[in-house]
Amino acid sequence: MNKIRRNVGHSTQTYRFLEALQHGCVLVVLSDQLRPPLHRALDWARAPVLFWPTSRIPTLDTHLASVPAREWRRMQQNTQAFALMLDFRYPVFWELLLLEVRIARERRAALPAAATPAPPACPRRAAAPAAASIRRPRAAAGSAAGLS
Repeated sequence: MNKIRRNVGHSTQTYRFLEALQHGCVLVVLSDQLRPPLHRALDWARAPVLFWPTSRIPTLDTHLASVPAREWRRMQQNTQAFALMLDFRYPVFWELLLLEVRIARERRAALPAAATPAPPACPRRAAAPAAASIRRPRAAAGSAAGLS
């Protein structure tokens, strides 16, 4: 049985995501599969972003209405700080990216050896074909080589 994969984008780091935060918007992301950018390095539970699964869309309006006004204000005040952390033009982004890589490596190193996939074997290079066996295209009629 083939699963239908919905298009969730090629990257978790999109410029529209960043732009919305820079403009003070509290984001609501509807996705079952999206992992937030720098998910190992940033505490997304405190982020001004709500990740909501598509299966629960019918209850989204009720949830949004139940969030207190002070919580919305707190999230909106944090949008600029979060936007700065996700903007590659600032050093904090690169520091977080390095932290993300280090955490991923540490977690991978902590896995049992059987769970870590072996790197693919490098295929042996085939011997270069003899010069006589290389087919060269003929010069097309009327080409510069054929006119001389």
